[in-house]
Amino acid sequence: MASKRLHEIKSKFQIAETKPIEEALSLLLNYSKDTVTFKNGKTSAFKAKFNETISLEFELGIDGKRSDQMIKSFVRLPNGHGKSPNVIVISDSDLTSLDPNIFLCGGRDLLEQISSNKIDLRKYSICFTTESMMKDIASTGSSRVLGIAGIMPNIKNGTIFKTSEILKSEVQDTVLKNVMINSNKFGYVKCDIGKIDFESSKLLENTKEVFDRLNQLKPQSVTGVFVRRVCLSSTMGFVCKVIL
Repeated sequence: MASKRLHEIKSKFQIAETKPIEEALSLLLNYSKDTVTFKNGKTSAFKAKFNETISLEFELGIDGKRSDQMIKSFVRLPNGHGKSPNVIVISDSDLTSLDPNIFLCGGRDLLEQISSNKIDLRKYSICFTTESMMKDIASTGSSRVLGIAGIMPNIKNGTIFKTSEILKSEVQDTVLKNVMINSNKFGYVKCDIGKIDFESSKLLENTKEVFDRLNQLKPQSVTGVFVRRVCLSSTMGFVCKVIL
């Protein structure tokens, strides 16, 4: 049985129709930003009681089980993604200038804690390091632990910097603006483009950047239509097919 919320969405927004991205974003923002008053008298500027994440999902013309057609990379959003992720930074330089609420920083001492499972890596979404620290990551046995957690630094996804100076100057901007583009075995890619409190123009800029980057990553072995379908959604809102 369909919920009252779903009936409301279907009656107001005609989500079965494919819409231009500008129109779909406008509808999604208007719906999710609707002010709600709760039983205790408090109000929220967001219908879902929190600042939802807005995402794009692409159905691609790839075979997700073939290694030469898998897509895994980062895209830098010009207006950021609005999240505050937990990040590990492994470096032998002083990184006290980085926000301790976001970054867990350290050198060989941190690697020894990681290798002995003294740090819960489930809390962290990504790990950055420098080329010079890769030997220490291997020698301490941390590479195996980081690999199991899915956050082992890799040159291909931009998580290994050449020097500590470059890492120190770029890592904060990288963390707050980079999002992962990663295809699954069914050939779908889901990518966050911002939050409900973003302006529509900023979300459109982020969308264009994701679409351009995805086309750059098209595998050479793929023939025919690459992007078959695109859907826009929010955490607690509706899903709408869009035209980019």
